[in-house]
Amino acid sequence: MKTIKHWVDGKYYEGNPIATLDVENPATGEVEGTLLEASGDDLDHAVEIAKKAQKEWAKVPLSKRTAIMFRMRQLVLDHQDEMARLIVAEHGKNYSDAIGEIQRGRETLDFATSINVALKGEYSFDVSTG
Repeated sequence: MKTIKHWVDGKYYEGNPIATLDVENPATGEVEGTLLEASGDDLDHAVEIAKKAQKEWAKVPLSKRTAIMFRMRQLVLDHQDEMARLIVAEHGKNYSDAIGEIQRGRETLDFATSINVALKGEYSFDVSTG
């Protein structure tokens, strides 16, 4: 049985969990793994890492941020079958509902990849470094 750890700062993070939670397949009731339940200190650590990452992300030119979001969108498209199967196993949805959920989530990425156009005005701020 696998242990599901947190993903913080680009790597797995165990921290100091206060408990573990069984992860059951809702269709079968079978326990497929255990999830580490984060402590308050673990949450604080993740928030601090996120704050630092946001400051670095803000320094990235808009064109590069948009390219990253396009890549993420493509990865979602390339792996939607795999992601749908995980949603089926984890949440008990049927496959077509899972695909629909991914497509609705992808709408956010579609918006993010067009944000450079939406923000375009008379003056373009931070479109390049320096």
